[in-house]
This record gives sequence, structure tokens and C-alpha cells, in this order.
Amino acid sequence: MSQVVEVSRHDEALPSDSEPMEPTFRVRLAVGPVNGVESAVKLLSSPQELPRLHPLIEKVDVQSCKRDGPREVTDFTIDERLPILGGLVKVSNRYRGRCMRDDSHPGVLRLSGWSSPGVRIEVRYEITPAQIVETLWLAAPWWAGSFVFKTALKAHRRTLEAVLSVTSPR
Repeated sequence: MSQVVEVSRHDEALPSDSEPMEPTFRVRLAVGPVNGVESAVKLLSSPQELPRLHPLIEKVDVQSCKRDGPREVTDFTIDERLPILGGLVKVSNRYRGRCMRDDSHPGVLRLSGWSSPGVRIEVRYEITPAQIVETLWLAAPWWAGSFVFKTALKAHRRTLEAVLSVTSPR
């Protein structure tokens, strides 16, 4: 079961190579222990696996995958279905995503997302045998912030639980 370690207004710097944004929230989640660290890294850094892990994502199309030395950057589009009105209605949404890995930091990876209307997300995973720690920075327009935050928190908790159940069978 995932544990919310911390929810706060943004007070920690974004990763240095991320695009500038004004995060509204920062959330830190943790699950563990992890029996399959390499498997967890592989799952979370493979956009094609996201529909299996993330409860809202239905489809991922990889646009490009580039390697520059130890660093790999994968750009993709994501199709998801967002529950509104208490889940009675689901609305389609498409957004751009990016996954970044650096072989010199084997247990660390980043995902970024850009969606209309001005929703941004940055995620950093730190994966060790003890746990997976996810730090999520989220920015959204004031009128959508609460919905985006609640929806993202629920979906990311379920994603971490799915990764843990796949990589650390009990």
C-alpha cells in the first residue's frame, strides 16, 4: 500500500533540467520494499507499460527515443479518460509526455507531462530495494487545481501500488 509521505505547497526546487513552471503542489509518495529494483525502473521508464500501471491511461504512442551517452529521452503522447461528476462521466484527454533516464543514476528517473488547459506535471522516481519514492510537482489553473490534484494523487498512488505488485510478488 502506498503511503503519502508529504503534501505541501511547492518549496523544493524542480529538477534542474526541467522546464520552468510554477508548481501549485508537491507530493511525495512511497511504497516498499521492492524486490525487483531493475524491473521497477524498467516498468516506470517504458511508456508503453503505462496503460497497464496507471488507472487513467488508455493508450501511449511513442514519438521518439534518443540516447545521448548515458542519457535516454523518450517522447510520447498519452490518451487518458478522466472521471468527472463522481465517476459518472469519463472525458477523454490527450497530452504530451517525456521520460528521462540517465545510466549514471540507475535508480532515478523522471517523467514530465503537458496537457491542456495549462496542466503540467513533473515526476521524479527514486528506486531502491527499500522503497520507491515518487516526488510529484503539479501545476494547474486555479479553477482546475483541486480536481487535477485529487485525480493525480489517486492515480499515482494506484500506479505505485501496481508497480510494487508486479515487481515484488508476495
